[in-house]
Amino acid sequence: MEGSPGGRWTSSDAVVVRHEPARLRASLAAVFLALLSVWPPIVGIAPAWTAFASALAILVTSGLAVRQSRGRLDEARGEVTADARGVLVGDTLALARQDAAYGFVEATPGGARVKLHDASHGLRLEIRVKDVGEGRALLGALGLDVSQRVAPFFAASPAGGARGFVIATGISAALWYVLANWFPTYYWRSVLLDDIVTIARLVTPVLVLLAWAVISTIPTRVTVGADGLDVRWLRRRRFVPYRSILRVVPAFGQLRVVLAEGITLRLRGQRRSFTPQTRPDHRAMVDRLGAAIDEHLAASRVQEAVAQLPEPGKDGAGWLRELEAVQVGVEGGYRRAVVDDEVLWRVVEDASLDEKTRAGAAVVLRKLLGDEGRARLRVVAEATASPRLRVALEAASGAGDATIEESLDDLATGDVAAGQRRRARGA
Repeated sequence: MEGSPGGRWTSSDAVVVRHEPARLRASLAAVFLALLSVWPPIVGIAPAWTAFASALAILVTSGLAVRQSRGRLDEARGEVTADARGVLVGDTLALARQDAAYGFVEATPGGARVKLHDASHGLRLEIRVKDVGEGRALLGALGLDVSQRVAPFFAASPAGGARGFVIATGISAALWYVLANWFPTYYWRSVLLDDIVTIARLVTPVLVLLAWAVISTIPTRVTVGADGLDVRWLRRRRFVPYRSILRVVPAFGQLRVVLAEGITLRLRGQRRSFTPQTRPDHRAMVDRLGAAIDEHLAASRVQEAVAQLPEPGKDGAGWLRELEAVQVGVEGGYRRAVVDDEVLWRVVEDASLDEKTRAGAAVVLRKLLGDEGRARLRVVAEATASPRLRVALEAASGAGDATIEESLDDLATGDVAAGQRRRARGA
C-alpha cells in the first residue's frame, strides 16, 4: 500500500463494496405504496381478495428493502487505486471523484472501512482496508480527509431519550390534570361543549406524546470541519471552534464536548447507531472529531512556537545568543516560555514556513540532538533546495558555534555568497 495526501493511493488487498442508495429509496417507496394498497379493501372500495395481493406485495417489497439496506450489491477485489479520478478497481472506475461528497473511516475488529457518501448522504462505496491509518491515506488521496473536506454526521435529537420522554409524559399528565379539574364536563350546560371538553381531555395528552415522538426522530446534524463543529437541529444552529473546546469525552451512547465557558455539549448517538450493523457510525464521528482537534492543536502549537522564536538580529552572533536562551522541554523562566521539541521538529520540517524560522528552530533543537536527531536533521537539509537554509541546517546538525554564527549571519543579511567565500578561505 502507498499513498500521499492529494496524490495516489494503491492497495492490492483492499475490498470494494458498491452501494446503490437510489435503489434503496425505490424499495422503500415500493413498501409505502404496498402499505397504501391495503386501505381500499379495508374500507370496501376494492374486493376483499385484493388484501391478499397487498399482503404479498408488502412481503416482497419489504424483503427487497432489507436486501438493499444491507447494500452489498457488488463486491470487488483486486488492485484498488484512489486518486483525483476517484476509486478504481483495476482499470474500472468504481466511483468518480465528483460523485463523492465526503467520506470517513470506521475502525473494525479486523481493520477499517472507508465509507464514501454522495451529496444526498447516500452511501456509495465501502472500501475495507487494513487499518485506520491506511483509510486516512485513502481519504487524503481523494482530497476528502479532515484537512481538505468537512464530514457531516447525524446525532440523535436533543428532545429524545429518557429525559425527553419524562418531560413529554409530565406535560401530558399536567394537561390531563388541568383539563380534568379546571374544565370538568359537568361544568358545561351545552352537550356539545361537554363532548368537546371530554374529547380534548382524552386526546390532548396523546397528541403531546405523538408530537414528542415525531420531534425526537429529527436528527441533529453535526458537521466536522478543520476549524470547528457546526451543530444544527431544526432552526437552532451553533458553531463551536476548536479553540473553545477543552476536552472531548466519548461515552457509550453519547459524546460530551466540554467547552471553555463551562458548558458541556452532549451529542447522543442515534438509536440505530447502536445496532451491530451501524454502531461504527457513532465511533466514526468520534474518530473524525478527534483527528480534527489533533490537527488543529498541532497547527496552533506550531504557530505558538514560531511566535516564541526570536527575530533574526543584525548579526549571527546576537541571533545565536537569543536562540540559545529559548528553553526546550523544561519549565521556562520569565524570559521565554517553554517550547516543545516535537513542535520544533514540525517547524523545521514544515516547508511552508520561511527559511529563517526553520533555521532558528533547528538551532534551538541542537542542544537536545543525539545521533538519531542529527541524522534526522541532515535528512531535512538534504531535501532543502535553498542554499542558505541548507547550510544552516547542516551546521545545526553538528558544527561548532562559529560555523553556526556564520550560517545565521548569511540568513540574516541574505548574502550566501559571502558565507561560501569565508568557508572556502577557511578550508
